[in-house]
Amino acid sequence: MSQFELLNDDTAILMIYQDTFTVARLKELASNKLNSYLTKKYGNSGISLTDLFCNSNLSIIESEVKISMNDIQLIFPTDGIECKLLNFDTRQWTAGKIKIIADVKFSSSFLGNDHYRNVKINELKLEFATDEPPLSDIETSLDEFRKQNQES
Repeated sequence: MSQFELLNDDTAILMIYQDTFTVARLKELASNKLNSYLTKKYGNSGISLTDLFCNSNLSIIESEVKISMNDIQLIFPTDGIECKLLNFDTRQWTAGKIKIIADVKFSSSFLGNDHYRNVKINELKLEFATDEPPLSDIETSLDEFRKQNQES
C-alpha cells in the first residue's frame, strides 16, 4: 500500500462498497454526521461530547505549561476503509483505502446567564492510498531482481 495523500479534487468519484460519492458529497455527509455525534446528548445526564470538550478543566497542566484540549483532530478510520477511486484519464477504478480527517474546535460562550457550548469543524479532508506500491518501489525491486540474475 502506498502512503495516504490528500484528495484535492472535490469532483473525484469514490466507491465505498457499492455506493458512489463525489469527494465533496462524502465530505458533506461526514461533516454532518460528525457534528450530529458531537452535539448529541448521551445517557441520563444529557451530556454531549461537545459539553465534555468545552469543559475548561479539560487540559494538560504541568508546572507553568497549560495545553488546552479544545482543538482536536479526528482521524477515522485510522487504518482507512476499502474503496475505489475513479481515474478520469484512464476511466478505470483504482483500489485503495480512504480516511477522513477532521479538525474540530470546541468553544464556550455566555449570553447573559446562559452558557452555550459550540463545536465547529474547521476543516474536513479525505486522504486516499492506493493498494499498488509506488512505481519507485517497483523499479527498485526490478533493479534488485536484475542484479541477482546477473550474479547467478
